Amino acid sequence: MENHTKLIWKQLDQTFDLQLKNPDMVHNNEIKKLNKYFKIVKETESWGRYFCKEAIDEFERWLKTMRTPLKEQAYARLSNWFLTSPKFIRKSPLGIAALEFWKM
Repeated sequence: MENHTKLIWKQLDQTFDLQLKNPDMVHNNEIKKLNKYFKIVKETESWGRYFCKEAIDEFERWLKTMRTPLKEQAYARLSNWFLTSPKFIRKSPLGIAALEFWKM
């Protein structure tokens, strides 16, 4: 079984932005995996559509500075791909990639 650090989040007051509570516990291997899965989300195309540019920018910013809050707009758009009702969207290459990144 693979051993990795579980990311622990807290919601910031008056917003839906999330702050990572244990950034010091995230090891280089986890950061590499996060970047690997994020790259897949960023580059995967489904029906001529890609992941939202604003959300990509926010995740890229956050992956470089994990001590800062992750804006709600980014993770909400990510979850739209794997929480949506239509199965064909959830099971699309982008929906699967978004879920894998989320599970990290």
